Amino acid sequence: MRRSRIKNKQLNQLLLFIQKNWLLLIVLLGVAMGIPFFVRYFKKQNVITQTANLENAVQVNSAQNATVNPVIQKKKANAFLAKYPNLKKADLHRLETYAHGIAKALGVDAWTEHPLFGLSFLPLVSDKWDEDEIEVVRILKKVPGTFPIVADLYYSVYTRSRNLKTDLLKYVDKHDLDKVRSTYKKYGKVWI
Repeated sequence: MRRSRIKNKQLNQLLLFIQKNWLLLIVLLGVAMGIPFFVRYFKKQNVITQTANLENAVQVNSAQNATVNPVIQKKKANAFLAKYPNLKKADLHRLETYAHGIAKALGVDAWTEHPLFGLSFLPLVSDKWDEDEIEVVRILKKVPGTFPIVADLYYSVYTRSRNLKTDLLKYVDKHDLDKVRSTYKKYGKVWI
């Protein structure tokens, strides 16, 4: 009997607490159930912000490269000395020449891509008409160990944010790419 009285007393106290604090309990329950939704929302907003920042960086890089300003190109190329600390200035200049040569040989350098009256005729012209694949292969065979730096220079300095690997696969014949791959394989590199 005594146990039932204690249980009834505890139950009455619990009911009294719920009656007095029902609003607080509902708010706490709502917050506890809403936390996963808020976490998901903020993660999604973070991803959207990061994507927008990346797209903005690509647009800024493309706009800067489109001016074909040698001062901007030199400034951006010199930033590679900080990005690649083991790179000497003479090697940077050589790799700049290679990256610019590849962009010109593929017909995708920033100067070639200038639109005429706001219209770009590049797809009509460069799909397989104006590439110098022999020159591209010759240059690529010279840079088996430094291909990532050349690709980065190609993207960041000499084209409008174009990916070198994608452009090689698009504009260079498979037979010519196989020549480059076999050269890279001799050095133990698989870049393309």
